[in-house]
Amino acid sequence: MKPDQLKDSELDNLLRNVLLADSRLTIPSDLTDRTVRRIEKKVLIRNLILELFSKIALGTLSLAILAGVFVWIKGSGILAVSYKFFLGNWQMITALLIISFVTVFADQVGFRFYHTMKERSTFRV
Repeated sequence: MKPDQLKDSELDNLLRNVLLADSRLTIPSDLTDRTVRRIEKKVLIRNLILELFSKIALGTLSLAILAGVFVWIKGSGILAVSYKFFLGNWQMITALLIISFVTVFADQVGFRFYHTMKERSTFRV
């Protein structure tokens, strides 16, 4: 046995002895359901956020490729014009990006999480 496995088996024996020795210690009957539900929520949130960021990365990459093609066709002078435009309107562009991110986050993560958890809770017995 590996030292870690030995420690785990010793810990298992200790916990088993403690649980058997103390009759006042009660474990709620729905402990496993609550634990599984908590793990499901964490995994679902992690997957939804990962999917959202992959969609954002894909959209950003597509825009970068489109901008590269645009610069290749129009020439490098368009970069200076674009830079001046973005620099002059940075507050409006930042506000639009933040509003867009919040809206997409609510749609892709918030609503989908709520809908999925509500759907799963109606099928539980």
